[in-house]
Amino acid sequence: MAQAIPLNVPARDPRAELQVRLENAPLQHAAALLSAYEVLQGLHDRGVFELLRGAFGSSDKVLSILWMRRKRRKRS
Repeated sequence: MAQAIPLNVPARDPRAELQVRLENAPLQHAAALLSAYEVLQGLHDRGVFELLRGAFGSSDKVLSILWMRRKRRKRS
């Protein structure tokens, strides 16, 4: 009769693997990260984030205005 072959799979810790990837990412992607930081800083300096925060905060009002305009255009 055949005998089972023992299978010893080492335990995997996905969080530890992710941590290692995060630690190595700045080394592997330094130029891209620096470029992204420059873009983010430019957006911040020009007030784009404040504008987006305001738009998200008043999204219900913006949507209702757009909906009313759409209804008016259909009637015309």
